[in-house]
Amino acid sequence: MSCAAPASKQTSVDVQQHDLVKVKNQWNEKSRAFDRQSKDYPSRKLNLLLSLLKDASPQQVYAEAERLEQLPDSHADLSDFDQTEVQAFVTLFAAEEKPTKLIQLIAVVCPRSIGAEPIELYLASLERSAGVIVLFDSYEIAVRQKPRASIMTILRSAFRPFSGRYPDNNEFASAAKRWYLTNKNTLRVNPYYHPDSLVPDNQQLFVAK
Repeated sequence: MSCAAPASKQTSVDVQQHDLVKVKNQWNEKSRAFDRQSKDYPSRKLNLLLSLLKDASPQQVYAEAERLEQLPDSHADLSDFDQTEVQAFVTLFAAEEKPTKLIQLIAVVCPRSIGAEPIELYLASLERSAGVIVLFDSYEIAVRQKPRASIMTILRSAFRPFSGRYPDNNEFASAAKRWYLTNKNTLRVNPYYHPDSLVPDNQQLFVAK
């Protein structure tokens, strides 16, 4: 019995792959013109890719996300295009009603930032989304050591006051998540947050309303 895919299905797959190769080539060509020293360089790369992906079908996006999830490398070790594509898919999946695909993607290949914005600030600032809870959920299902460690580093930055109190990662995650869920209605996102800020107050992702 032949296991070959039907010709029509294989043709569809080939077309989808060709479209994504075209997107990659266009992105590589156009992004070369960007100033790498510019502060908005990461954001320009991301916005360019999002504009190129606007006509991609959900099936194409999901298939490409699966490819990225199967790569053995951590986000920092990926090519520039793949790193940017992960960030693009975070933005696309964050807009979906259910965060399932977003959680799975971050659990396997977690980017430190979305464009020039720390991922924890990006997620926390989104309206009508699961917000930073996605990071806790991704940490809980992460299997690979590198993305799991990356997510924990991000969570410890986002919930810095708890970090010193709970050296054990799992205890920290449980305590920080419990605190956030209990107090989220009394908190607002600090728009000046950055984990490496020299201003202590700006190292706090959440502040009181």
